[in-house]
Amino acid sequence: MLAGRYRRLGQIGQGGMGAVWRAHDADLEREVAIKELRVPEQVTEQERRVWYARMGREARAAARLRHPGIVTVYDRVTGEDGRPWIVMELIHGQSLEHLLTEQEALREPQVAAIGLAMLEALSAAHAHRIVHRDVKPANVLLEGDRIVLTDFGIAAVEGDATLTRPGAVLGTPAYMSPEQVSGRAVSPASDLWSLAATLYAAVEGRPPFTAPTHGALFIAIATQDPAPPECGGPLARVLNGLLRKDPADRLSVGQIRDLLTAVTGPGSKSGAQARRADQQPAPLTDTLSYTDGLPLVRGPVPFPDDKGLSQPARAAKDLPEQEAVAIRRELAEADPDRYRPDLAQSLHNLGNTLWKLNRFAEELPVEQEAVVIRRWLAEADPGRYRPDLALSLSNLGFTLGKLDRHAEAAPVRQEAVAIYRELAEADPDRYRPNLAQSLHNLGNTLWKLNRFAEELPVEQEAVVIRRELAEADPDRYRPNLAQSLSNLGSTLKKLDRHAEAAPVRQEAVAEYRELAEADPDRYRPNLALSLHNLGDTLWKLNRFAEELPVEQEAVVIRRRLAEADPNRYRPDLAQSLSNLGSTLGRLDRHAEAAPVRQEAVAIRRRLAEADPNRYRPDLAQSLSNLGSTLGRLDRHAEAAPVRQEAVAIRRRLAEADPNRYRPDLALSLHNLGFTLGKLDRHAEAAPVKQEAVAIRRRLAEANPGRYRPDLALSLHNLGSTLGKLDRHAEAAPVEQEAVAIYRRLAEADPNRYRPDLALSLHNLGFTLGKLDRHAEAAPVKQEAVAIYRRLAEADPNRYRPDLAQSLHNLGFTLGKLDRHAEAAPVKQEAVTIRRELGRS
Repeated sequence: MLAGRYRRLGQIGQGGMGAVWRAHDADLEREVAIKELRVPEQVTEQERRVWYARMGREARAAARLRHPGIVTVYDRVTGEDGRPWIVMELIHGQSLEHLLTEQEALREPQVAAIGLAMLEALSAAHAHRIVHRDVKPANVLLEGDRIVLTDFGIAAVEGDATLTRPGAVLGTPAYMSPEQVSGRAVSPASDLWSLAATLYAAVEGRPPFTAPTHGALFIAIATQDPAPPECGGPLARVLNGLLRKDPADRLSVGQIRDLLTAVTGPGSKSGAQARRADQQPAPLTDTLSYTDGLPLVRGPVPFPDDKGLSQPARAAKDLPEQEAVAIRRELAEADPDRYRPDLAQSLHNLGNTLWKLNRFAEELPVEQEAVVIRRWLAEADPGRYRPDLALSLSNLGFTLGKLDRHAEAAPVRQEAVAIYRELAEADPDRYRPNLAQSLHNLGNTLWKLNRFAEELPVEQEAVVIRRELAEADPDRYRPNLAQSLSNLGSTLKKLDRHAEAAPVRQEAVAEYRELAEADPDRYRPNLALSLHNLGDTLWKLNRFAEELPVEQEAVVIRRRLAEADPNRYRPDLAQSLSNLGSTLGRLDRHAEAAPVRQEAVAIRRRLAEADPNRYRPDLAQSLSNLGSTLGRLDRHAEAAPVRQEAVAIRRRLAEADPNRYRPDLALSLHNLGFTLGKLDRHAEAAPVKQEAVAIRRRLAEANPGRYRPDLALSLHNLGSTLGKLDRHAEAAPVEQEAVAIYRRLAEADPNRYRPDLALSLHNLGFTLGKLDRHAEAAPVKQEAVAIYRRLAEADPNRYRPDLAQSLHNLGFTLGKLDRHAEAAPVKQEAVTIRRELGRS
């Protein structure tokens, strides 16, 4: 007999720290449930008192609540051994957890009905400023039509902070909210998260997060999103709207109620009614089982009921550092305040070892767990542990980057920057270098994500800090400054802010030049790359005369590097030779460009022989460039085989990847056709140019804005070749199509395309004349004259010769039509212009 009135009739539930009994109340002649606390023998007297007090708090918290959805507490008594017991109403039913073991998953209306009942129960508790903190299927009881919430054993009562230490983790892991697993303060929103996790398990047959260990589970809840529920409609919106990391982002009680009501529908059966009607489970064999697996009272250890099991997923067991982690984990479970910092350090050491072994997939959960622990520590003692948290965040960001999970790395690195910024404000001498490095790392991640506008201020801040550091200690920080300047220049380039990028890249070159003078073996490659980048920016700004010595210096350095290590630096040398050739071409120094481009071709040919998949596209580009330079020098006989080889390579590339290489193939065909025409090999040029037209027509159909000008040019060239072969009937429709395209282009951009339109009209008029279609040729030639007249007014030196030729051609056509009165002044104007130009 307990307390002189409660006679135990039989145990009906048991958990790791207690049991529930069915009992008879001799005073009031009724059956009740009594909850017993079982404290392990090895606990200290202080811990025993804490657990007794916590059970007393449960009794007081639940006794304050009067709601049909909450188990009623009748009394709190003390046994002969001094242990506390709670007397409560007896629920004749089973737990939701027990039901799920029988049926795995429930129908959506039934789940919604359970959700509504639990929502009302929790709202009642929250109205009394009580947060349950352990909502889960085992604590949801089903008794006929009634759905009841029980076990307020770890409830948080506002104003009572005496029994929960900072950073202590209380709850059942699979149903704990992100703020609970992180050791942060709980709120009513925490219970709503756990409610959603419970409903998720009811409809999906499993909790939203699962993992082999509690440590891995905590990490998943804190850092990952759950798999989308298979259910749809309002119930899915409830689950998705509550299972959010930030409590402020979760749905309100009113929103949840409306959505769940939409699922149950008017007049729908709720709770046990729906179960009886639709599921028909086996008859109950016991009166009460709501403490199945019940951890009645949890101690303050961070990983409850998980001693020795919460190792990181896939952690390496072949390393001595792993053994250190296992030992310190056991110590931390027994005494978290003392050994949790050591566990975090052991995880940090294990992560470093795995990093050095390039075992990044194994390292990831190790770094994640270190972050979780150090976040707890930093919340309890920020002055001591915030630097460690920043370091672990930095390491986690590196590991995510190595696994190409840059979207996940970004917020991690942003948090590291935020912490280091606070630390640097308090102690700049110590932490500003770390802040600069964190900014550098964040910039790299944003670069990988193509978030250049966000990256820019990050890189700029890194440059400012590192410039100040380098002024104070140049030997130590100048390399970092040079790297940040290089990154800033690249970001400005991506944003097309080349005028701003130029001085930044010039400064990077100056820094690397000084570094290379002091340590050429280490910094000469960086200097060459910076010169390359600066040259690229000057090219974008059309500052070719300034670019030339930059490219020449890059070639000189990379040639020396390639002589010492050809496998590593020969590709870079080829790129610099290619760039130098382009710059010389822009300066019309083609005779100097030719041998430069020939050397680039020779190097890339050797590279392509060794690795065709990687270097064949570069070889094709170098051949194309060399062909253009030889053409500029009227060395067409040498250019022809070069361009034929470029066509052959690009044809193979386009067969393998048409979307990427078909435009390049069209360009090479166009260039080859031009060269063959220069050699009067028009019969060979015709099919080449026809193939170029066919490819560019398909490209223009898919992307007219980009490829229509190229199609017009290829049509123009094909028409000229067909005319050279006296195939004027074939040339006519080709020239007409070219005119039609150039007319549309000139309407949109007259300054750019009006000269092309005039030339195409000129050619079409000539072709029509060859076919004796002079009546059609006359208006074509008149339009050509009108355009050339306007062009010559704006730029007489360039276009008056073309105007004279067009006038001459128009006069000839008018003569053929016996329109001599019209032809005379036209011919006279042509003679006058030519006389003024000094031509006959």
